[in-house]
Amino acid sequence: MFYNCTIGYLFLIAISQHQKVLIFTYLLSIMSVNMVLFLYCHAGQCLYNESTKLSDSLYHSCWYNLNPLQLKHQLIFLTQSQICLRLTGKNICIFSYESFLNVIKSSMAYFSVLRKIL
Repeated sequence: MFYNCTIGYLFLIAISQHQKVLIFTYLLSIMSVNMVLFLYCHAGQCLYNESTKLSDSLYHSCWYNLNPLQLKHQLIFLTQSQICLRLTGKNICIFSYESFLNVIKSSMAYFSVLRKIL
């Protein structure tokens, strides 16, 4: 978030000074950082969706046709699969589409404040 704002501010300065090489460099930098962040968030969202589907498919399976030992194993597996898997960054933030949108929204809000200063 802070990186996007800083590079965005430098991008505005480069535009005002008509420095085409710096404009291209800063634009490429912003795009690459946001792409990497989006790819992490997409992977985290896919992991969460698949872990949720696993729990649902176990619940909707024909568990009533299983023998007692298989039923016991399925019950243990169902209990463990109810804890949704998430991709986190050192347990500080959860990578998902929602967190990606929050980072972009916050970056744009700070960027607009910096733009008013320029």
